[in-house]
Amino acid sequence: MPSNSLGVPEFQRYLLKVMEPPTALLEAAVGRIESNGGMTRDVTEQISEMLRLGLGRAAEVRELVAGVRLPCSGRAVIGDSVAERYSLPLWPDFEFEMNFDSSGRHLVRAEFFRSSGPPLPLGIPSPWNFVKSELFEDYDDVRDIDGWGHYETYSALSTESGGRYFFRFSWGLLQEIEEM
Repeated sequence: MPSNSLGVPEFQRYLLKVMEPPTALLEAAVGRIESNGGMTRDVTEQISEMLRLGLGRAAEVRELVAGVRLPCSGRAVIGDSVAERYSLPLWPDFEFEMNFDSSGRHLVRAEFFRSSGPPLPLGIPSPWNFVKSELFEDYDDVRDIDGWGHYETYSALSTESGGRYFFRFSWGLLQEIEEM
């Protein structure tokens, strides 16, 4: 089980560390996380191991973020997997969904989705204000460029401007957008 010193603040710091967000967003977010000590290499490695797909440490991940698990609608069975949603304080407009296999021991997938809060802003999206699922809803000719770990990149055609854009997502949350 995870160390008693690990919890939601460390989990959020871990996500920040590995997403490589724009500097301004990173600095603002780090200042909003309650302080429980620094994000040491050991903590990063512990959480990374818990999140490793198929490793069988899902119980530890669940324990780490149990305090922000969403009730009822936050847990659903989808095929052979169980999906649980969490409300992470740094991203109030989004829910972080983790899918576990039917045994509950293996993490299958994890990514952000927009919560039922404010609607999607109009115009070209900005980092941390758009999720991967919205890309497929709001853009045409979406093309998969690359994917590695929790990163995915796409190009897509804007129905609004007619321009083609490059999108980089981490955990399903937009980190970078550029006109191509």
